[in-house]
Amino acid sequence: MRVWRDEAFREASLEMALDHAMLDHSLLTGEAIARFYGWNEPAVTVGYFHEMENQLAENNSPIRRYTGGGLVEHGDDITFTLIFPAGSSPAKATSATRYQWVHSHLAESLAAGGFRTRRHEEKFQNGLEPCFQHAVSEDLIDPKTGEKICGGAQRRCRGAVIHQGSIRLPKALRDLKSPWIDTFLKSLAIEQLVLNSDEKTALIRSAVVLQNGTYGTARWNLRR
Repeated sequence: MRVWRDEAFREASLEMALDHAMLDHSLLTGEAIARFYGWNEPAVTVGYFHEMENQLAENNSPIRRYTGGGLVEHGDDITFTLIFPAGSSPAKATSATRYQWVHSHLAESLAAGGFRTRRHEEKFQNGLEPCFQHAVSEDLIDPKTGEKICGGAQRRCRGAVIHQGSIRLPKALRDLKSPWIDTFLKSLAIEQLVLNSDEKTALIRSAVVLQNGTYGTARWNLRR
């Protein structure tokens, strides 16, 4: 798995475009990719398949994700994207199995880092309500507060799968150098190889094109 701990926090439209560029890269190379990142300012993203009211969109400037899911408020979270290439075991699994697999490894990694969670088992169909106010099956819950601390969304494209996740953690654990991230990555793939600077630059260039043509436009975000 190729790994990018991305400390150059960017605007939401470029972050979503960069995740999409990673998916395109995987479709060309067959590589699995993981990126961990944060936000340069509070932001809102919304799932691809949701219809937004224009008033909501204009007031909060949400960016439409490529994946599904509900409305997610970002800022104090650590966000991660996993790309599973076509033909890989995670990509071939059902969406429910894959979601459970990712979150079980995440829960074990957080526990190893001193932060224990529990699985949510009750299903809930999200609307446009903030995602962290409602948990679905296999989301992670803080057992002390009962609050949801992790959710995610997925989408399949030509056999590959993109998984976007958001985790609300204590500030110390939001550091991209936190050991729990190493544990998590090792549980997902036998070998991890950091993306080099040329590869990152190429991905960013592709992302800027996607931002200008798609993720930064009202046509995409408001479907006008």
